[in-house]
Amino acid sequence: MRYDYLDNIRILQHILRCAMHLSVPFMVLPSEVWPIRATEGYSQVADGYVFFIHAQVMEIFFALNGFFAIKILLKYGNKTFIINRLHRIGVPFVLGILLLVPVILALGLSWQKQIPLQQIAPYVQEGLLHGKFTFAHLWSLWYLMIIYAIFLLIYNFKTLKINTLLEKTNPKNALLSLAFLASFCLIFYNRKYTLMPLGTYFEWQMVLYFATFFFLGVWYFYWKEKLENTKPNRYLWLLFLVAIIINLSFQMTKSDNFAFKIAGSVAYVVQSICCLIYCWYAMKKVRLNPILTKNLSDAMYWVYWIEVPMALLAHYYFVNSVPALVLVLSFTLLIIGFGYFSYHYFLKKTKLGKWLGFVG
Repeated sequence: MRYDYLDNIRILQHILRCAMHLSVPFMVLPSEVWPIRATEGYSQVADGYVFFIHAQVMEIFFALNGFFAIKILLKYGNKTFIINRLHRIGVPFVLGILLLVPVILALGLSWQKQIPLQQIAPYVQEGLLHGKFTFAHLWSLWYLMIIYAIFLLIYNFKTLKINTLLEKTNPKNALLSLAFLASFCLIFYNRKYTLMPLGTYFEWQMVLYFATFFFLGVWYFYWKEKLENTKPNRYLWLLFLVAIIINLSFQMTKSDNFAFKIAGSVAYVVQSICCLIYCWYAMKKVRLNPILTKNLSDAMYWVYWIEVPMALLAHYYFVNSVPALVLVLSFTLLIIGFGYFSYHYFLKKTKLGKWLGFVG
């Protein structure tokens, strides 16, 4: 069964994520993980947008993966699930390390060292061999594979009776448990939590944090019929607004006050959950051409894979010559459009896309 509203969610989040990355060089508060920064044109609008989207896009990504993980597992069983996930997640992950990471390092080092791209190869090699290796945006696939392993262990641990537990869990209790665990992970995270884990190791706090959203997606699968027409609480928007104000206040300052960190962490989680609730509800009300949304949604995994290198290329050549808003809007459309057509004409219609794991 195809869920049109999940296609809508996937498309929306990838568009927002693409625009978020394109906005990073124009933030007033410099990003510690993005190698290219504009020399002018900074705006707190960029900071606000990046931090607002940052608090939902990956959380929704993991929730969607949890939803489809239990769907595949129930339909096909453990063996097929493992083979399918290794093919669909593992192969693009390895390909990305081999093909995308060197490109990302080359663009970043060339910009930072002011060395032409054609002369950057020795520096990339040195960086790869001496501690500058990174998973870049592929960190989420690395974490997803770890969470899949945790999920399989829990699902197959018969004593827990996970199916019965999920079917009987009250929605309010599920959300409260998620909020508590996710907030706990963020409060005791060993770095400021706006920095995503880009290294070759994993930080257990972040694994647990994103696992909570993954398991929320699993729970959503069991309750999808009961939640079909459920409306968000009419006062939820007020909690959402307060959470946004507190979260952005914390994100857009450099305060290390512990009480402020606790409030910011809790607000971050509340904002993320509210975004997920509203997004899940609103996208059920959107009625678009089902063939178009299916085709767009199918291409979004490929878009995710190519988006960061393309955004860096846009910044490398145009960040100081094109106005920020024009760059963000035009290259968001360009990247989505290029990803859509390249997927449907060079991957979906050939055996290559299936071999590489981009076609299910």
